[in-house]
Formats: sequence, structure tokens, C-alpha cells
Amino acid sequence: MMLDIDVIVVGAGPVGMVAALLAANEGLEVLLLEKSDNRHVQSRAIGITPPSLEILQHIGLTDLLLDKGISVRFVRIHDETRLLCSLDFSQLPDTFPFVLAIPQHRTETLLEEAIARVPSIHLLRGHTVEDVFIQGEQVEVYGGHSQGGRFHFICRCLLGCDGGRSITREALEIPFDGASDSQTFLMGDFEDNGTSGDDACFFLRHAGRWNHFPYPEGSAVMF
Repeated sequence: MMLDIDVIVVGAGPVGMVAALLAANEGLEVLLLEKSDNRHVQSRAIGITPPSLEILQHIGLTDLLLDKGISVRFVRIHDETRLLCSLDFSQLPDTFPFVLAIPQHRTETLLEEAIARVPSIHLLRGHTVEDVFIQGEQVEVYGGHSQGGRFHFICRCLLGCDGGRSITREALEIPFDGASDSQTFLMGDFEDNGTSGDDACFFLRHAGRWNHFPYPEGSAVMF
């Protein structure tokens, strides 16, 4: 059977979009399949680590992200009444010695804008992958889209970037060695009164732990 595309990436979150951009950088034609019709805008990931910033530098996005986020160089850890200790990320031997605090929806916006500028990447939203088969040196992908139709694509390589409940992994019977987390977290965006500046803060209280990360424009994420 004839190939439809070089690479299919399943999942258009940050990992999937970065994978698509990196593959396109290598001269490959990429099909990016995402089951959601629209991007999520609620609180999700809170920042980008130094190794990830180095990867993003290969696709020319690091400077754009730095301009939209806050470089967190210090973390302060408190108990009920006092400062217990602090961590200084600026001492890390990295090109980017900090964690970039930036809302995930803003990261995804910049990534999707970058994808729109690359002719060799084709993003299809509302496309849910339901089954995957390996046939020799080809991969067949089956599924349905939100308009009620069906799709069938054939590629040379498939990347499953569809999260913890990956349909791609289940279809290929790839084991998942992770474990469930016994703790429950709530996350939300709030206005920041500015007392913590650009530092991240962890508060270890008897009633539970809560964390504060600064966000641009005077906001903060807490969980």
C-alpha cells in the first residue's frame, strides 16, 4: 500500500507539537492528529524546564517563550511560620538556569502558530485515533472525526503523544510502568499581590501543602 505521509503524530499537546516541528526540521512530511476540536485554556502545566528550553531552541521558539513568561530562579520553602530553605536555580550548569513559568495554553498557542508556518505539517483537529496496526515497515492508523466520518492513514513512523491514557499505547499493547498518585491536587489561576516577586514558593502547612508560581501580568498559579 502507498504511504500517505512520512510521520503521524497522535496528540497535539505540547509534546506532540514539538515532536511534529522537530520531525519537519529533518525534512519529513508530518500529519498531526488531535481528538479535541479546540485547544484547552484552563490551568495545566505551570512551566518549562531547562532541558526542554534547549530542545525548543532547535525549532527557534525559546526566545518567543522567554518573552511571554517569567524566569523563576529561586524557590522558597516555608512551614507554618518561617522560611525553611531556598533553592537557587541560577547555579545550575545549564544554558537556561531557571524554570520558565508560563501558562500551558500560551505555550500551545505559540507552538500552533509555529506549526501553521510549516507547510510540511498538517494539523487535523477533531480526529480521534481508535486503532493502530504495524504492517511490515508501515503503520496503519484508523479512527473517526468529530463530523461523523472515518479515516485511514498509512505512514512510515508513528509517534504516540496522546498522554497517560494513550490509545496508541493500548492498541500496540505497550506496557505502562507508571503508578497512580494517591494525592489529589487542585490548580487555579489567581491575581497575585506581588509579595513573592518572581520566586516560586512552597508552603508546608498542617492543613496541606500549597504551591505558588508567578505568571505574567500579575497572576499566579496555585495548587
